[in-house]
Amino acid sequence: MFGNIIEKIEKDLSQLALFMLNLKSGENIKEREFINFQVKLAESLYNAMSLYREISQKEQQYIEKKESIDKTDFLEKMKKWKKQKLEIKETISIGKSIGDSFAYIFYRDSIEELEKHYKHPDNGLFVSGIGGRGEIEFIKANSTIDGYLVVYHAITNMLRIGDFSVCSLDGKVIGIGEIKSEYINDSNFPH
Repeated sequence: MFGNIIEKIEKDLSQLALFMLNLKSGENIKEREFINFQVKLAESLYNAMSLYREISQKEQQYIEKKESIDKTDFLEKMKKWKKQKLEIKETISIGKSIGDSFAYIFYRDSIEELEKHYKHPDNGLFVSGIGGRGEIEFIKANSTIDGYLVVYHAITNMLRIGDFSVCSLDGKVIGIGEIKSEYINDSNFPH
């Protein structure tokens, strides 16, 4: 299971990196491809982070049962999970580097804004759970606002203030926004 999921994520990241290379070389990119870039990258990183959390939960459960587990088996599993988590971290780092190259297009003439982001601590691996899912759904539904592109921060290493930026195509940041999510029970809505 782990190998298949990581392989799929890495394949998606390769396609996204190729997209950025094509963009850099001046290849004609369809608007929909351009807008879908962030969603595809965010979904890949979210899936990687979900896998990371799943492994961490297994690890924690195993640690809680440590006394009743064969020591060799315990050490082998912990070593395997540590290696898998490291691979996921590296995959997320690669994905966020691809996201940095995308975001820079829209921050290229707003270097002072980038400097503000760099003064804040890193956001970590990637958002997960309901918050992460909510942010991705927001980006899917709001790729632009009043004709400006919405740049999603979690797909980058460099954008650390807020959750998204509203940017012009000429490389200027118009504003920064924050997304809040909460779970709403479907039973409250008519079917």
